[in-house]
Parts: sequence; C-alpha cells; structure tokens
Amino acid sequence: MEASSKYPLQRTWVLWEMWDTRNTANFLDNMKIIGKFDTLWSFWQHWSNLPHADPSYLFTEESNMQKNFEGMTQPIEAIGIFEENIVPAWEDEVNKFGSDFSFKRPYNREEIKNIWTRLAYALIGETFFMPEQITGIRIVDKGKVTKYEIWVRFDGKVDPSKNSEFEARIRELLPGIEINVTDPGWSSHHHRV
Repeated sequence: MEASSKYPLQRTWVLWEMWDTRNTANFLDNMKIIGKFDTLWSFWQHWSNLPHADPSYLFTEESNMQKNFEGMTQPIEAIGIFEENIVPAWEDEVNKFGSDFSFKRPYNREEIKNIWTRLAYALIGETFFMPEQITGIRIVDKGKVTKYEIWVRFDGKVDPSKNSEFEARIRELLPGIEINVTDPGWSSHHHRV
C-alpha cells in the first residue's frame, strides 16, 4: 500500500484562506483554497509545510499577511478548514441553516497555535461532540483578540438541547482556556443570508 493512501480520514477537508474584503461586493472573491486532504498523510504534508498551521505567523508577519486582491493589498483575516464541497460562508447551502459556536481570546501567539492545533486535530480526527454535525472551523484575526469558530449543521439558537454538551466538550478539548459562551457564543446563519 502506498504511503499516501494509508490512514484515510472519514471526510475530505479543504484548507481555506480568507482576506478582508469589506470594500468588495462578492464575499466569494475573498477566499481561496490552499489545499485538500483526505488521509492523515496528506494532512501532515499540508500542516508541516504551510504557514497555516501557525495562524499567528500569517496574522503578524507583514510579508505574509497581505494578498493582492483586485489591485489592492488586503490583510489575511481568517483561515478555515471545511468539509469538501462546503464553502466557509453563511450563504453555503449546508451552512445557511446551521450556526457557529465561537469564542474570543486575547491575542497570544503561543495560545493561538495551541488552540488552532487542537481544534484542527479534533476536526479531522472526528473527535468533536457530534462530529457528523461539524462542517468546519475558522480562526479570525480581530486585532487585539482572536476569534475561534466551530461551524455546525444545526442552529444552536433554535435547538439549544445540544449546546451545553457541545460547550462542555469544547472545554474538555481546551483545558485551562477560559471560554465565555456569551461572547459571542452561538450565532445562527439563516438570519445573515
């Protein structure tokens, strides 16, 4: 068996890069696929060789944090890992009826890498609570804070029965990290479309 086909993942995942486009009309123009992986082997090839494994590098290193977009230089605002055929946008057919659970943390370079790595491993390893409900994760640079998002197929505002267990499992995944679920907590996507 060829090494690249060993250890298949349950789903194919896509690594996305998104940059600030507040002055553009089409949100799809602000994102780009960086790579895809469907085995542990291909995941490690991406994770070991691309700077996206350490988002603080892209968010703080001036030479890496900007992309040319429509003739203007735009800062990288977010990185995402989403299930194949699901765009990291509220308007996506799968996401528009779902929601995301998010929390913010003060900017801390070491913590950013630690949290992002744990979320990514839980995502591709299908170890989140209700893994079949997870469509992807994002990390967003908000200047002095970093926002972490876990996108799900259900609406956490409409179906709160799953929320407390989901939140408890996130706390287990990130021991020692204070997570304030009211800031911002659960956000429905359908009202944003």
